[in-house]
Amino acid sequence: MKILMTLMGLEIGGAETHVLELSRALADMGAEVTVASNGGVYVKELEACGIKHIKLPLHTKRPFAVLKSYLGLKKLIKKEKFDIVHAHARIPAFICGLLHKKLHFRFVCSAHWVFDINALWRTLADWGERTIAVSEDIKQYVIDNYGVFADNISVTINGVDMKKFSPDIDCSEVRAELGIPDGAKTLVYVSRMDKDRSAVARMLASIAPALREKYPTLQIVIVGGGDDFDYVKSLAERANTAAGTEFVKMTGARTDINRLIALGDVFIGVSRAVLEAMSASKPVVIAGNEGYIGLLDESNMDVAVATNFCCRGCESSSEELLMRDLSALLDLGEDEIALIGEKNRRIIKENYSAARMARDCMTVYESLYPYDYKKHSDIVFSGYYGFGNTGDDSLLISIIDNLRRQDPDVRITAFTRRPKKMCRKYGVKCVGRFNVFAMIREMRHARLLISGGGSLFQNNTSTKSLEYYIQVIKMAKRMGLSVMVYANGIGPLYGERSRRRVIKVLSEADEISLREPSSYEFLREIGLSDEELGRIRITSDPALTLGGATRARTAYILEKAGIDAPLDCFAVSLREWQDLKTSSGAGDRDAFVASASEAIALVCKRTGKRPVFIPVQRSYDDAICFEVKKIVEQRTAVKCPMLCSLTASEVISLLSEMSFVIGMRLHMIIYASAAGIPAIGLSYDPKVKAFSLYADQFEVFDGVDIDPEEISHSAERLLTVRDSLCERIARRAAELSKFASEDAEKALEYIK
Repeated sequence: MKILMTLMGLEIGGAETHVLELSRALADMGAEVTVASNGGVYVKELEACGIKHIKLPLHTKRPFAVLKSYLGLKKLIKKEKFDIVHAHARIPAFICGLLHKKLHFRFVCSAHWVFDINALWRTLADWGERTIAVSEDIKQYVIDNYGVFADNISVTINGVDMKKFSPDIDCSEVRAELGIPDGAKTLVYVSRMDKDRSAVARMLASIAPALREKYPTLQIVIVGGGDDFDYVKSLAERANTAAGTEFVKMTGARTDINRLIALGDVFIGVSRAVLEAMSASKPVVIAGNEGYIGLLDESNMDVAVATNFCCRGCESSSEELLMRDLSALLDLGEDEIALIGEKNRRIIKENYSAARMARDCMTVYESLYPYDYKKHSDIVFSGYYGFGNTGDDSLLISIIDNLRRQDPDVRITAFTRRPKKMCRKYGVKCVGRFNVFAMIREMRHARLLISGGGSLFQNNTSTKSLEYYIQVIKMAKRMGLSVMVYANGIGPLYGERSRRRVIKVLSEADEISLREPSSYEFLREIGLSDEELGRIRITSDPALTLGGATRARTAYILEKAGIDAPLDCFAVSLREWQDLKTSSGAGDRDAFVASASEAIALVCKRTGKRPVFIPVQRSYDDAICFEVKKIVEQRTAVKCPMLCSLTASEVISLLSEMSFVIGMRLHMIIYASAAGIPAIGLSYDPKVKAFSLYADQFEVFDGVDIDPEEISHSAERLLTVRDSLCERIARRAAELSKFASEDAEKALEYIK
């Protein structure tokens, strides 16, 4: 694999060291790596490893420099034909993004830090086809500020070369250079000495006299250069004058960080420098401009990991905190300090090696399936895509994954709303679902139209939408495509004309698979011939094949929502429904909100479980979920979290941690099955009951005329047999997911 890394420069810094270690580890795996940047002290180390460096002014946004970088990268990429271009800062990412639109290479971008943004940066920023963040909080920053689809962001680590950062490194030359006596206790601090990074360096220099008075042999080494170096140096000189000896050493910028870290007994810093010190078996105090964690141990390890050892969101650093924790460390004996250091090195070996970082990145690179922009698609998709419905969007994602699992080179175009955004989200070509000319252009060269999944052939929501899907199939047949109706739910269909039109269009389809048996029976009832019924396969919803999010991502979402015991919670999914007909009268929304609130409150009181509201389609679900949530909180005095903007994989992972689901949305029942937990269905539409029965889920009740007593007693019954229910549901979900995979096999037969 040929990989181009682009970044601003290769001077000392966390992102720069990250690229250095990543490039070396990828080269060790057999990749051919080239690095483009403005250069710096690490260029020699790269070239010593056989990695080519190209100097371009990628460090500045001055127009002439941007143009020079653009032309230089364009020439380089066209000549070398890289498989992957990986950008590591906003300016290189912007330039590579412009080139990506023209040259169509596979494009990845890493997020190393959180920056203040404005409307211009939000517009110009390009996060690639896939994004790699170095911590969960940076991933959330990219989601919140740039709207990047969560499932397209992977989280890796700041991998450390454990041979380079080792307790066995010889630091005698550095000790002699700095004049540090043998046996003296030594503190080492490493960071950029810029004004937005140097607060702790200033604090350390300020408390140095007090530390020296307490520990007479103490030596302090402050490593790093930047625009605040002179001021920090003046504080260090003041401390040395007060002590009558030069015990605070200012080294400036250095490349031999490993030897300087090995010199110390105790380390102070943040981010990658902390990991390097841990690899060298040093006890660490984590302190920086963004916050303070203090002496790292088991009690604060989760916070350190979640913030990438950067303290974001923690209490502010202060001289008092530094004095407290540094004194606690320096008071320990050599054996105790060595024990802490050994434990820290084990943590790096198990979780933060450079090899693991390279494997994480290679997994992302390999997920970007190769395709030729000059060729047209093999398959075109028609469905309810791009409307912000997690359920329907998960259908397209799962079908694409199933197809590509069997044929990585299959080329796909989807007819969607907001095609530019959806193209980035799904990783396939997208055209507007009402752009008839673009649709015809794609159909002219494709071989197969996939219609589905979901409930496309129904007029409960709209006769216009039914007519749309029928016309798309007719257009495809006129242009000679095969048509596959893929894992559809059928009905309700009101009116004889609509039923006849559905029967006619299904008879023209080459392949039909249905989501559940009730759709098959419905087609029999409305008059589909036995011959046509005989070629229909009953499979299952493709979303059952989706995997969950990572454990780290799940833990981050739960912590952010304040959920420390997810098993003591149950998920609730409600939706706005424009044609609700309750016993109180047609369309009585207030009656529905009242009965739903009473039901959830009763379940909460009788089971002792806390409700967590999860909207599936925010434009429809947010308002009603929020209203019910507020009423339940007032009645129970229990805080009810509401988790919005989750992806399907995140929902599945969260549900797997909870006790059960009360779901009005069909796909919340499907996600519960995928997670292997019981669901109580609220059937506002026949499809909810149909799938619940097919998936062997727990119980289903009327979702329009809700009976609160009935729902609460159901939840109590569920909890008495939950363990056996989970086993049964997981077993059934595994069976159904196999059926869904078979649909992909059938689809690929038509293009082969």
